[in-house]
Amino acid sequence: MARTWISGRVVSAVVAAGLVMAAQVTTTSARTTLRARTVAPAAAPHGKHQSMTATSNGLRPAGQVSQKVRGTTPAIELNVDTTSDDATLSIISYTFTGGAPVKFAFGNRFTLTNDQAPFKLEAVAAFLATTTDGAGFTEGETIGINVFVDASGSGDIAKAVNIFSGTAPVTTENAFNVYSLPEPIVVKQGDIYITFADLTTDDEPTELPVVLPENGGSTDHRAFQNSHASSASNPSAYELAFDSLTVSGDPFEGNFAVRGLGDPAEATDLVSGGGEATDASLDAPSNLTALGAGPVTLSWTAPTLPPPPTPTPVTETEPNDSPATAQAVAVNVEITGTSKDTDPGTEEGDAGKVQDFYTFTLAQATAVTVDLVDDAGKDFDLYLFPADGPFDSSIGQSAQDCGNHEVINVDSLPAGDYVVFVVAFANDGCPFSGAATYKLDIVAAPKVARYNVYCGTSENFTPSADTFIGTSPTNSFTVSESGAGLYYKVTAVIGASQSAASNGASGTPCEGGPTFTSVKIKRSGPGAVTLSGGTGDLTGVTLMINGVGFSKAPKVKASKHQVKQKGPLANGQTVSQACPAGCTITIMTAAGCSTAQEPQ
Repeated sequence: MARTWISGRVVSAVVAAGLVMAAQVTTTSARTTLRARTVAPAAAPHGKHQSMTATSNGLRPAGQVSQKVRGTTPAIELNVDTTSDDATLSIISYTFTGGAPVKFAFGNRFTLTNDQAPFKLEAVAAFLATTTDGAGFTEGETIGINVFVDASGSGDIAKAVNIFSGTAPVTTENAFNVYSLPEPIVVKQGDIYITFADLTTDDEPTELPVVLPENGGSTDHRAFQNSHASSASNPSAYELAFDSLTVSGDPFEGNFAVRGLGDPAEATDLVSGGGEATDASLDAPSNLTALGAGPVTLSWTAPTLPPPPTPTPVTETEPNDSPATAQAVAVNVEITGTSKDTDPGTEEGDAGKVQDFYTFTLAQATAVTVDLVDDAGKDFDLYLFPADGPFDSSIGQSAQDCGNHEVINVDSLPAGDYVVFVVAFANDGCPFSGAATYKLDIVAAPKVARYNVYCGTSENFTPSADTFIGTSPTNSFTVSESGAGLYYKVTAVIGASQSAASNGASGTPCEGGPTFTSVKIKRSGPGAVTLSGGTGDLTGVTLMINGVGFSKAPKVKASKHQVKQKGPLANGQTVSQACPAGCTITIMTAAGCSTAQEPQ
């Protein structure tokens, strides 16, 4: 097969010592696995959390990673995802309450460049710190390791696919622990996320070797921080080590907390991911087009899915104030329930005191929405768990402050039995006394979780594991450095299956559009793109970045040959997120298309 790959786009990460990725760990009684979620940066007071929604990412089988033998570390260390001055710390964090075993998770996003792709991720590493007062990681303790891949390079881990979940023991304190993956993860495009989770159950904090810039730390985005205590009086602080750290006599350079290590992939190596069974009864994407000759932008029409059914009214039946007495309901129902301040309730994990429990069964994998459509002006929270527990790590939860809409969306929930917790809170901003009646919808209906993208050498090629090149969260995808004569197809992933393929399409030259002599990009707020000067017909002009259009129509001044486009993009990205320095803008008009690039 001719080689093709998708370019990674450098997207600005955010904050030092804050939330830059959204992931959450969850445990089962049999083994530890990790699931992608949208997660609040930290637990709110009194057991309250902000809204979390499970994504469509299906888990691959968990595996045990092994300690990497010194001297056999792969040749390539992945680049950090950003060169922003404030990117001292790329971290994801969430602290559970109620005794959940996962205390903290941290990681980095890595964006492949063309000279790194195709890439074979073979090992992951993290600096696991222990302070002189004993806090932090101890040899033999278990950590969780998780690898996500987002072929589209969207910059959002919630749109990535969970390729690997596993566990490993801490082998060395105050040193990089390098672990070999059971099987290499092959990536030809986009972003790789690597996360480590502290799975210990002690009360000690999870230590990271960090000194923030405001406390004298380095602003170099590739800086390490030394793990030695800076003083006897402050043993939890760390001395600065700038851009290198010496461990056991060997210098380490690169991003300070987490690394991805690997080697160039061979042309015959299969891209990791995909693999869903094909269900020909599912409606397939259509109208696939491929625009461009070098970079190729794929666009297609989403499949037509049946609308969600109208929920059937159901009335709460007491007692349903414990998992054992949970009220069994069908899916596609609207429950009218009442919560009373005299309800006994049951304390369950980080959910706190739960007033009402409802169970339902899915015969097959599908998208599920749990929606509090009427909260009576009170502060309710929702949690979704497997019916048999454990109840310390939810599949999804929505636990916002009073006045916010509580809803849990799961793009693909496997067949099985589940339980919904309904929790009522009383607080100063939202008092609760007596009783409050609520309405709760539990709706199961097909939904496109993502799209699989395939590349072949003929228009009628058959999508398979050896032609899979990645996934897209939306109905557009940009291929970089596409070879001549290559064709593309896409399928829709719905539930646990994928549809039949779309039509095949091959790249066509982008020509006939207008030219511009000035390209200016505003990156604050939603951002804006202004194109001026040059020549060419501007009739019907629209702009795209990475194959995605904008949510607003552009303003055109024909007298100045100017097009001004305000953000955000149609997928919600700001111009800054979608268009790093030097990005390419595609201009579509009635006369044809052209491209413009911001001067570097």
